[in-house]
This record gives sequence, C-alpha cells and structure tokens, in this order.
Amino acid sequence: MSEYIEFDVEITDDPLVGVIETNVTLVVDGAEVYESAEALEEGTPVAQALAVVPGIRHLIIETHTLTVTREENAEWFAIVEDIALPCVISSCDQPQSLHKYSGTKEA
Repeated sequence: MSEYIEFDVEITDDPLVGVIETNVTLVVDGAEVYESAEALEEGTPVAQALAVVPGIRHLIIETHTLTVTREENAEWFAIVEDIALPCVISSCDQPQSLHKYSGTKEA
C-alpha cells in the first residue's frame, strides 16, 4: 500500500521565502545550499529534479525541509505544484500512488 507524500507550506515574514516540509527524507547528512538553478543542476538527484522548477532563486534542502527563495515574478502556488510533482514521481513505488498537498496559497 502506498504512503501519502505530504507537503506543508509556510510563507515566512519575507514574502519571497517559503518553507516546505514533507514526510519524505530529502537528504541524509546535513543541509545542501544552492545559490542558483545552475547549481541545482550540478547537485544531488533531489536538487537536479528541482532544477527544472521555474522561479527558484535560492534553495536549502534539509532532511524533511525545503527552504525556497523565489524570484519576485514567480507565484508560490506554481512553485509548490512544480516541486510536488518530481517528489511524487521519484518516491512512487506504484503508478497509482497519490500525494496529498496541504498548505497555504499566497493571496
């Protein structure tokens, strides 16, 4: 039986910075810091999967947390949706696996 992949999104006091928590282990040791999409392309498999998400300016990947700094013209809803898809695809054991998104949508 497949387990749901959960995402909890919180926009910080800085509207360009959001924290996405998940029940999926993203990294095992320490934190990974990426200053650009180009840096993501050269990173770990998780970073490489997220390199295609438009609007990410800076990313910190921790055990169960992504701290994202977005470009000013990028919408949070689109970023979270684009982040969720690679996480679901790479974590699915079966094609019928589902995910649950629970979070806040920027007004």
